[in-house]
Amino acid sequence: MGLTPLVFEHLRKFGTRVPPLWLGRLEKSYRTNATRSLYLTTELLRVLELFDSRDINAIPYKGPVLAAQAYGDLAYRQFHDIDIIVPQQSMAEANSALLSSGFRARFPWPHEAGMPVVRIPGEYTYRGEDSECLLELHTEFTMRHFPARPNLDTFGERLVNVSVGGTNVRTFCPEDALVVLCVHGAKDFWSKLAWVADLSELISSAGRVNWDLVFDTAESLNAERMLLLGLSLAHDMLDTRLPVPVSERIQADRTVGSLTQHVERKLLSARLEGWNLLQRAWFRVRLVPQPFEGMKYVWRVATQPAEDEWTAAHGSVWSAAMQSLLRPLRLVRKQPGVEIPPNRDAD
Repeated sequence: MGLTPLVFEHLRKFGTRVPPLWLGRLEKSYRTNATRSLYLTTELLRVLELFDSRDINAIPYKGPVLAAQAYGDLAYRQFHDIDIIVPQQSMAEANSALLSSGFRARFPWPHEAGMPVVRIPGEYTYRGEDSECLLELHTEFTMRHFPARPNLDTFGERLVNVSVGGTNVRTFCPEDALVVLCVHGAKDFWSKLAWVADLSELISSAGRVNWDLVFDTAESLNAERMLLLGLSLAHDMLDTRLPVPVSERIQADRTVGSLTQHVERKLLSARLEGWNLLQRAWFRVRLVPQPFEGMKYVWRVATQPAEDEWTAAHGSVWSAAMQSLLRPLRLVRKQPGVEIPPNRDAD
């Protein structure tokens, strides 16, 4: 569930009696996570400095930034990669910068300048040539799990400074971060309790949240139900305090209540339960209030190939179109009945 650091810290802080063997295991995991967190933070700061030197606007989120912003300590959150958003128009320059700095693209061809929108993959993945650093770049076009395309300029106007490893880093304000995190959680069916904890900690650390701004942002992205679902989970599972008007909006949407129960049943099941294809599709349809828009959303998500699937296209417009049409068939073939979302990390 990605909560080992928090569990250890709470057990240690409150003096709960724990068998020494288990406390030792938790502490070892905690220290290992702290070491990796510091390493990835160093890599993040290096990449941000590199982008800044080339005038590339970048918004880091999740990972080290969220650990600092929501938890106040890099060691309290588990993460295994770095996520940065850059404008699509800067992608070619960002790719060039990373290649010159010891990173390699997992799949090189989609990074060419002037890449048509139809051939933009779901993410751009890099790994350090001499390191274990996994870096994912996202753009307004790759973030297809938002029902409406995010406006990076609008987000950019509200960025805030967060101290990450002693360095000020610009990232989403808490109000925008809440929406982004709720979309991310919905994308992967809220399969990790750690993502619910992120919301709870972010709300707590923010102090005073401008909820009008939160809902304005969500509505502009047609992601209000995704937001309500995340907040409902935080309230139900971690007793997160929400203003009365927010709680009333959650209660007024019966679909949110149904989705909340479904996710909680999956998370708290004694055995690990996955989602079959029909469950996944129906879940996604219901994330968007308008039925027709929900079906369009599911179709877009289902037909947009991931980065590795574009390799078969070899840059051909025809092959790219075929990749989109064939992806739903690949998804069906990959799922004999039950599939657990492919989450590589606690991010």
